[in-house]
Amino acid sequence: MGRHQPLTSPLDSLLHGLLALRDLPAAQRAVWRNLFDYYVFQTSGDPFAHLPPDLRGLMGAHGPSNFAKSRQFWLTR
Repeated sequence: MGRHQPLTSPLDSLLHGLLALRDLPAAQRAVWRNLFDYYVFQTSGDPFAHLPPDLRGLMGAHGPSNFAKSRQFWLTR
């Protein structure tokens, strides 16, 4: 995985997680923990490896073009 310009800092992500996930019931937190492990920390390998690079969308290679798409995604949410 290459270096890239993050959309936000890891600390911002942690604080957002505290606000969004901490008070969920234990079963829901367990589901989110599994999702984070799979997609963010990739404990089972690259979850998008089965897709050709041009079909990975925001989960594809990091670079100026993908950063702009990611930024636009978050600005319109």
